[in-house]
Amino acid sequence: MVADGWPIETSPELLLLANINKYGVESVMGRPLSHNEILSMNTAEAIVSAYKGRNSADDWVKWGQDNPHQAALLNEAMRLANG
Repeated sequence: MVADGWPIETSPELLLLANINKYGVESVMGRPLSHNEILSMNTAEAIVSAYKGRNSADDWVKWGQDNPHQAALLNEAMRLANG
């Protein structure tokens, strides 16, 4: 389920990214971002993009064939989230 384009259980990385986009990194963090923080936020954003792309597709199998990297990322995220 999605609310305002975000999954209902939004990850801390996505919430942080939204606040940084809105207020700026110095206002939110009080310091520059670390490399790992940037990677975490970019990964979370890529997962949400893949999720939205797949959900907007009429045929999930065809979407997966047309977008193999996004499909692999989304499948791995779901596997990790579900244990």
